[in-house]
Amino acid sequence: MMDSGYGNRTYQSIITAPGGVQVSVTITVPETLVWKDSKECAELAQMAASHGMALVDRSRAERAPF
Repeated sequence: MMDSGYGNRTYQSIITAPGGVQVSVTITVPETLVWKDSKECAELAQMAASHGMALVDRSRAERAPF
């Protein structure tokens, strides 16, 4: 979790594959909307980044060799 300095809470997840592909997910919650379990956003960011990397991997595997 990072405090962006503007009354927001920011949760970020970055996944980098060995080949250099990087997936970055950032969730920003305004301080006025923060709820008791808003730290779950960190887990949601991790899940989204992981899913994004899986989609990239699947796309690479299905690519036709030209």
